[in-house]
Amino acid sequence: MPGRLEKRNHEGQRDDADHSRTSIDGRTTLRLEGSLGTEWADLLERECSGHLHAGVSLTLDLAGVDFVDRLGVETLRRLRRDGVEIRCRCGAVASVLEAEGVRITCDEAIDGDSSGKGGATAE
Repeated sequence: MPGRLEKRNHEGQRDDADHSRTSIDGRTTLRLEGSLGTEWADLLERECSGHLHAGVSLTLDLAGVDFVDRLGVETLRRLRRDGVEIRCRCGAVASVLEAEGVRITCDEAIDGDSSGKGGATAE
């Protein structure tokens, strides 16, 4: 189901981020695009917490994410600890997350395919 995340910038103007949500076999996947920086980390954590509190198994697909700042890494670390599966393409974002101790599933798939084929898990 396509959706919109909404936040307001420091001037109160609306600032939206595209994401999509799919459910397969009781597991919900949120696909993110762009940068996961300070301004989005709190919103992402709230969105995921809602799913987790509802008992939903959750996967974050970061294939479309090209940058994660310090707060984003900390948020992903907490979400992973809470049981969220984190998938991303092998590359710069995966390397940063691995170096920071965030357990991910690294997919070499193209175009955000999170099928798990050809992926490797980083501890």
